[in-house]
Amino acid sequence: MGERDATIESTVPGAPRDTRPAILILTYGDLARDPRVERQIRWLRDCCRVVAAGYAPPNAIGATFLDIRPPPPPLAAQGDRFSPLARAKAHGTRALGSLRFRLARVPILRAVYRKARGALQGLLPARVSAALLPEPATQFLAEPFALSPDERHLRYQREKLSAMTNLSAFADVSPDLLLANDLDCLALAEQIFPGIPTIFDAHEYAPLEYNDGEHWLNFEQPSRIALCKRLLPGVAAMSTVCQGIADEYARNFAVGAPIEVVTNAPFHESITPRRTGRPIRIVHHGIAAPIRRIETMAEAVRLLDERFELHLILVEGSRDYIEELRAAYRDEPRIHFIDPVPMPEISRHISQFDIGLFILEPAIFNYRHALPNKFFEFVQARLAIAVGPSPEMERMVREHGLGVVAPDFSAGAMAQTLRGLTEADIDCFKANSDRAASKLSAEANRTTMLRMVDRALAAAGPARTA
Repeated sequence: MGERDATIESTVPGAPRDTRPAILILTYGDLARDPRVERQIRWLRDCCRVVAAGYAPPNAIGATFLDIRPPPPPLAAQGDRFSPLARAKAHGTRALGSLRFRLARVPILRAVYRKARGALQGLLPARVSAALLPEPATQFLAEPFALSPDERHLRYQREKLSAMTNLSAFADVSPDLLLANDLDCLALAEQIFPGIPTIFDAHEYAPLEYNDGEHWLNFEQPSRIALCKRLLPGVAAMSTVCQGIADEYARNFAVGAPIEVVTNAPFHESITPRRTGRPIRIVHHGIAAPIRRIETMAEAVRLLDERFELHLILVEGSRDYIEELRAAYRDEPRIHFIDPVPMPEISRHISQFDIGLFILEPAIFNYRHALPNKFFEFVQARLAIAVGPSPEMERMVREHGLGVVAPDFSAGAMAQTLRGLTEADIDCFKANSDRAASKLSAEANRTTMLRMVDRALAAAGPARTA
């Protein structure tokens, strides 16, 4: 779909003017691969003129696509990395990287290091300072050290957004309302459309998305905290994926609107539960990344008796990791690797199995509070569900009688939990998934999203509703 003006006026001569409110949906990424944003478009296209901004167009029709991919750097800039100054800067980065990383982990030492670094910068010529005392991912020299910490972090964020975004793409856009997906897009909304009411859809808890690394500790995390302090009081409406993350935002920041929970549930599927037979077929699907420890689920099934087999449908997060898993279980006849299918087909594809399995160790805050797409796809596929003791998933499983929860995240605990299941138990869980499928679907979230849109539009001034 080509780029058009966000007012989306009809081009048919004599056609009535479309007076519905114009909503600009912001996201960084391929819209066709983001089911959450795709659902937003489908929910809003009937009541609003929708413009969706991102790096690639959505599958959903009814929205104007705005390509905000940044232009490639000019060849001259690309060649700068071979200049003597660039080589000196890279050498400085390597020389001081280990020191900065260690200091970054101790707040008091981090502050002392920054103060000393700022004083030294003031004594050196600017070009020498830039080479010997590099500031990763920023163009700062001495000036930022005259700013307050929050001002410095906010400036870092603005420069980051400038590098991520073709800002000229918004030149002819005049939205009535903004829907910002994740914190970077909330910062972008405030930068390019100040004063326009904004819905913030926080997919995750942004300040704790990661927990390690020099760049994260020194720059990204403090900038996210500063953004939350500054921007959350002014949002017209806010949502996130589960109650635990909503509670964490409310506990740490002053939020200007009630925080709604809009889950990652897909659209409802009309599927009849498959009767369980032998072997009992367990399935796990999703991104394969080492931090997710897919091998824990494979080891759990390896500990089970011959009644059980595991089918892994893995999307590339790490090609090397997938190859390692294939090699590790090449001689295990009860562990199978299956090619992935397009996202809209997942629920129907996995309905041929019996149990949806997911063990996710709480390595980071957002993993602890995970309530992912795959959980709801298990429900729409009418499967029994087996999970580790992740609070959000455990609550759903127990509330709706969807399956079993292991006492800890180990392979042994999951194997012990699954070992006692009979085919009749699994069929009972499948029947409960069938009963819960409507409630745990995207359709159930649509009312919440439209209520947020109405609240945000009312904040614009003259009362308008969607």
